[in-house]
Amino acid sequence: MISLRLSVAAVVTLAIASCATGDHTGPVAVKPASVNAAIIANLSGTAGVALPSAPTFTVQDAAGNSLSGIAVSVTVTAGGGTLAGAPTASVKGATPIGSWTLGKTAGLNTVAVTVAGLPPVVIAATGTAGAPATLTIISGNNQSAFAGTALAVPAVLKISDQYGNAVSTGSVVFTVSAGGGSLNGSSTVVVDANGSVTAPQWKLGNLAIPQVLSATSGVLFASVIAAVTTSFNPSLRFFGPPIDPSIQNAFTRAVQRAQGMITGALEPIDVLNLNVAANCGVTGVSPLTETVSDVIIFATVKPIDGVGKIIGSAGPCYIRDPSNLPVVGVMTFDVADFQGLVNDGRLDEVVLHELQHVFGFGTLWSRFGLIVNAATPLTAYTGMQGILGCQASGGGAGICLPAIPLENLGGAGTRDGHWRRAIFANELMTGFIGPVGFQMPLSAMTIGVLGDMGYIVNTNVNDSFTTGSALALSLQQLRSAQGLDPSEMSDMPLPPVATISHGGKITRIQKQ
Repeated sequence: MISLRLSVAAVVTLAIASCATGDHTGPVAVKPASVNAAIIANLSGTAGVALPSAPTFTVQDAAGNSLSGIAVSVTVTAGGGTLAGAPTASVKGATPIGSWTLGKTAGLNTVAVTVAGLPPVVIAATGTAGAPATLTIISGNNQSAFAGTALAVPAVLKISDQYGNAVSTGSVVFTVSAGGGSLNGSSTVVVDANGSVTAPQWKLGNLAIPQVLSATSGVLFASVIAAVTTSFNPSLRFFGPPIDPSIQNAFTRAVQRAQGMITGALEPIDVLNLNVAANCGVTGVSPLTETVSDVIIFATVKPIDGVGKIIGSAGPCYIRDPSNLPVVGVMTFDVADFQGLVNDGRLDEVVLHELQHVFGFGTLWSRFGLIVNAATPLTAYTGMQGILGCQASGGGAGICLPAIPLENLGGAGTRDGHWRRAIFANELMTGFIGPVGFQMPLSAMTIGVLGDMGYIVNTNVNDSFTTGSALALSLQQLRSAQGLDPSEMSDMPLPPVATISHGGKITRIQKQ
């Protein structure tokens, strides 16, 4: 028994001694000394998309040897991206960080690789915008301006990818697609570094209709909307035989042109049982009981005198007391001439011409004291705004001053109610319809006439027009002396029949 105990003690002593001398053959732990990421200059990728290849890192000991099996933590630290298949331990050599999907917002993205006891290593990548996906309006939409004028603020648009990142390449093409306006400058604009483009200056059209500026970039499309500023809202009403809707559009366009030209509202007038059928020839229409905010315009197409001669008649029927501006007006066109106007493209201008008579051109001048020497060869218009418009159209002394020559040829209504054709040729408000193929421009002096009568007008909607010369006036006087009157179709302006006061009192106008 004693000898056995001594043998066990001896074994324990030998074991302790062996440990004390460090003599063993077991594994020795190696301490990581550094973590190094593979350097990729300007690493970048598309925002919201995984990088095509995964960045790598290496865990090394103090001697620079790569270590495997070292616990690591790989996490996204900036940019909002995601990692799939991120490692939890290093491998021998370079260790991929996993599939790195960059964040959806373009800019800096980072991933941190952390080994216990060592500073984290940051891997950075830049997310860039993807393919163009949207074209959006940033500013300048839904503005309004007077017809024929430019918007105060140009439209700004932006091209973005599917996540709203600015796409800083490409261009945008701008086109006026509705309203008849125009652009000042190149219609193709290159985007800036922020993906933005500023549209060229946009001048609105002359009609009070929706104005649309279309913007396209490849398959992307956007519409900038604007409105024409006006407070003048006439009411157009048809009576008599039905009129084809496509023909009615010419009347509608004339009223819309008037809204661009006249911008101020007229005084509201209350009417009670106003008999427009008996007093204005508006057959089949019941007496009116309503508040007329501006002017009611009745229009019809019916027989007058056959082909040629009188193409139409128009004028105010009831006018306001005391402003003398119309409450109710009527336009009548000869059905025998009407289809010809449709066929040769002159309908819009003829309707607009007659509408001016409803507003008072040539039909209300005597009430405003705007005409001198009526019914003589020297008949002329004296309103200052009309004269200024005549001068703006190139007319000088003898043409615009001291007064504008009015027509002294033709029948009643043509004389004294229109500009003199020998001077003003095919201007819209001469007394004879112009030849086929020639435009009948609405001049600044015609718009000025409305201003002289008290309308609030917009002088930016006149068409391009240049007056004739003093020589033309002399030649016309010679033709008149020889009895060479024009033979083209003309119209017949109609004077008003009664005034209506603000309180609704109707007073008949005595014929002179």
